[in-house]
Amino acid sequence: MTLHARVQLELGELNLDVELRAQRTEVLALVGPNGAGKTTLLRALAGLLPITNGRVELDGAVLDDTQTGQHLLPEARPISVVFQDYLLFPHLSALDNVAYGLRSRGASRDGARKEASAWLERVGAREQSESRPASLSGGQAQRVALARALATRPALLLLDEPFAAIDVSARAALRRDLRSHLAGAEGVRIVITHDPLDAMAIADRLLVLEAGRITQVGTLPEVTARPRSRWVAQLVGLNLYHGLAAGNVVTLRDGHAIQVSDEVHGAAFAVVHPRAVSLHRQQPEGSPRNVWQGDIGGIDFEGDRVRVEVNGPVLVVAEVTPRAANELRLAEGGRVWAAVKASEIEVYPE
Repeated sequence: MTLHARVQLELGELNLDVELRAQRTEVLALVGPNGAGKTTLLRALAGLLPITNGRVELDGAVLDDTQTGQHLLPEARPISVVFQDYLLFPHLSALDNVAYGLRSRGASRDGARKEASAWLERVGAREQSESRPASLSGGQAQRVALARALATRPALLLLDEPFAAIDVSARAALRRDLRSHLAGAEGVRIVITHDPLDAMAIADRLLVLEAGRITQVGTLPEVTARPRSRWVAQLVGLNLYHGLAAGNVVTLRDGHAIQVSDEVHGAAFAVVHPRAVSLHRQQPEGSPRNVWQGDIGGIDFEGDRVRVEVNGPVLVVAEVTPRAANELRLAEGGRVWAAVKASEIEVYPE
C-alpha cells in the first residue's frame, strides 16, 4: 500500500507545493515550524481542502486529479484523521464514538459496538467505554480518538499534532503507546508534529516542511547528521552555515569565510557542533583556523552544559561546562572570542 501525492494550493499567505511518497512499511513524520503548511497538507490529503494543481493516489486509487477534474469527497476516502483536539462527539460515549465510524461504513449497531469495545481494549481505554468526552483526560481522549480512527482500518491514517493536548508529564508513556499502536496499523501512517521528541519516538522517516516546501527527507540519523536548513539545525542543536565553497574555504553570503579541512566546490553547507566551539576572553593563540570576536547574546543552562550564543561576524552557539562558564564569567556578558578548528567542521554539497 502506497501514497503518492503532488499537492499545490494557496491558502492566505501560504503557497503549498509538495510531493511526497509514503509506504505502509513505515511511519512518516511530517515535521516543520508553525505555519509551514503541515495541517494544510493533511486537510488536502483528506479531501477537506481542494487542491489547485496536482494528483493524489492511494494504493492505486486516484483521490484527486486536477487534470481530469476528479475529486473524491472526504467521506468516500479510505482515510482516517485524528485532529489536534480529537473532535470526539460530545453527546456520545467513548464506545459510541468509536462505533460511529464503523456504523458509517455499514456495520450493524451490535457489530459496531462489539468491534468498538475490542478497539478500546486494544488502546487501553476500555474502562472509559461509557464515559463522555468531557470527563476524559487528554490521554484518554487521545486513545479514544485513535481507536475510532483505527477501527475502520483506513488505507491512510493521518494524525495532526497527536500530543498537542497532552500534559508534558504524560507524553513519554503516550509516545511509547502510540508507537506500538501505529506499528500494528494496516495502512500508510503519517504523523504531523513540530516536536522533535515526538518524531524521534514515533517515526521511521522524517519529511521536513518549511514555508510550503519540502526541504529535507530521510531517516532521523540522516536528517540530523546533515541538516539542510537553519530550522533543522536548530532542532538538533547545531550551527549551520550555507555558502560557496572553493577548496578549503566556504564563503558565506555576507562575505565572511569559514576555513574547513575537506575540499568542496560549489554551493555547500558547513556544520559546527556547539561542543566544538571554544570560548575565550582574550584572542586565542595556536591552531584554530576560525576565530571570531562577538558579544554574548544569550546563555541557557541545560543540565551539565551551558549553551552560549555569540553575536559576531559569524553567529555561533557554543556549549561549555558550568565550570568553564564560571571561570570565563560568561554570566556578566560582554565580548568574547569564539574559536573552531577547521577539522571540527563538516562540509557537504548543497
